[in-house]
Amino acid sequence: MKAVGFDSIKIELGAFSTRFEGLLGVGITVKNEDSFKGTYVSALKSLFSKRKINCERLVCKSAEIARFIPDTNNMLVFLQEFFDYINSEIERIDIYCTRFNSKKLPYITIFGEDRPERKKPVEFIRMISSGYPHICAWKYLSSFNKTKCTVYLDHFETYRTPAMDYLFKFPNISVLYKGDSCNCLISTADLFIRLTVLLLKKRKAHFNWKGLKNLHSSFAWKDKISANTLGGQTFILKNITPYTRQLVDLSQFIKHPVVFIPHENPGGLKAKEEQRLFENMPIYTMLLNFLFYVDGSFKFLDPIKDSRLIKDGDYILVMGKRGEELFEYIRHGGYNISKITLKDIEHQLQELENEKKLFH
Repeated sequence: MKAVGFDSIKIELGAFSTRFEGLLGVGITVKNEDSFKGTYVSALKSLFSKRKINCERLVCKSAEIARFIPDTNNMLVFLQEFFDYINSEIERIDIYCTRFNSKKLPYITIFGEDRPERKKPVEFIRMISSGYPHICAWKYLSSFNKTKCTVYLDHFETYRTPAMDYLFKFPNISVLYKGDSCNCLISTADLFIRLTVLLLKKRKAHFNWKGLKNLHSSFAWKDKISANTLGGQTFILKNITPYTRQLVDLSQFIKHPVVFIPHENPGGLKAKEEQRLFENMPIYTMLLNFLFYVDGSFKFLDPIKDSRLIKDGDYILVMGKRGEELFEYIRHGGYNISKITLKDIEHQLQELENEKKLFH
């Protein structure tokens, strides 16, 4: 089945008086998701092996690869080789950009159905940056109406917009926590953004649809590129501008299973410190690989807010006494949730790897 993954970034370009902030989003559409997964994994393994890089993760976001390849030129070569490798699997690449001319558009009115408020263009850019993937998905789906195409989005927070209201009509949208680390389509969109940003800065191209399309004119995927400016046009602004201060509830779109990770506060670590520690341990790589196989994602557990997100088939990763207690409490509260440990992940990974040998 066809599938598309979206990701985005807020970027700063130009120098001194010409410096500006803009939004760059990418959607990668593949012809067959299962086939693409195998090619994606093979591409990373081949390119890492060629460079004698030991990376055990099946899915990598651009920041992770940059840790192995810090040199900009070498990173450019890596990304070009990666997209050459997977090009046959890709059906189309949609690039989206947003920036505003403050002289033509000095302010933008938001929250029109609430208490209207004016924002300067740069403030508006910063406010919508987290939710920009949903804006790209809105433009994509409103242009192609791909009702039989699975749509993957990295988790985001945003206020209600007409664009988001439009997406609620589609049953095939999946939102994943840490999507660029466990979903190969969101990861590919993230990698294409990194490639585009590196080319932008190297060639000093114009940040508009024409400049972005020309950046890729010499590559094998040039004919698959569509570039779109989502700027100050009345129709675009009407759809991407928040009309209320109410945040979007994404619970109906969350891709399950979700592995919930309770905080243990080992040694008195604060939550963010514990998360950084966890993401540097071997269990993190194993968890991400497990999630790749089961098409899931993970979230550090907020017991109060996240109770409404739990679905049958989800997991709680038990790392200590507090996680064990929370698992028992939630299970006795009626949720059909499973406990999973490091040993469980290791065992299930072996079984999944044997079952899905096409990924190796």
